Amino acid sequence: MTKVLKAATPSKKEDSKTKTAEVKVDKANVKATAQKIEYERVMKWNYPADCTTAKDRKVFRAIQRGKIRRAEAHALKAKDEKGKQALLKTAKDLRKSSLVDPNAEV
Repeated sequence: MTKVLKAATPSKKEDSKTKTAEVKVDKANVKATAQKIEYERVMKWNYPADCTTAKDRKVFRAIQRGKIRRAEAHALKAKDEKGKQALLKTAKDLRKSSLVDPNAEV
């Protein structure tokens, strides 16, 4: 009994994965888009003076978003009306202190 080994041929799925499309990138447009996004973030948030790098600003935004969302979630879960109003006031104060427009979506 002899075995015949077949040569491995790539299937259609594997073949389609290995193909890459060449895309021409307009470097000026990419740079302008990145600057526009950075400008929009700066216009939306009130950063503290010590946030000088992009990473520091990113961490600040994440922390503030978390605080705002937690305060709003606690306000929605509150049973009594006084507690609910106090928690909503806290969330509103957080928005005022960290956002340029307190009504902006976070």
